[in-house]
Amino acid sequence: RTRRALKGFRTLAPTSSRFGLPWEWVSGICNSMVRLELVEEAICCLLCFNTYLRPGEATSLLVEDVINPVKKARGYEKMAILVRPSERGEKTKVGASDDTVHLDKHDLDLAPFLLALTAGKKPRQKLFDFDTSHL
Repeated sequence: RTRRALKGFRTLAPTSSRFGLPWEWVSGICNSMVRLELVEEAICCLLCFNTYLRPGEATSLLVEDVINPVKKARGYEKMAILVRPSERGEKTKVGASDDTVHLDKHDLDLAPFLLALTAGKKPRQKLFDFDTSHL
């Protein structure tokens, strides 16, 4: 019983958290991906870095999960990503659904790349055409 209690406590209170990679490392990794002609993987890597998405969340995005900006609507001028929509019965690692992430960072504009990825695809098609093993 004690062993199970300690295991449960470690789950609730992890001993440490990891720091994310610095921007310089991420941009270097993405640059290498582009040189290896892994452009979609590089865009996905930048999306994960920019929005704090887990790789599994990013690679499971569908075209319909990319919400285009509405130019004349105040507060909706930026592109957004809908993570794990409840209408599909999906939940995140922590059990949430319908999370929305706005792409509003001025230093990294992913909107043109995401628009290019969605062009010509059907709404229920996957946004990225690769497996998480490529990340």
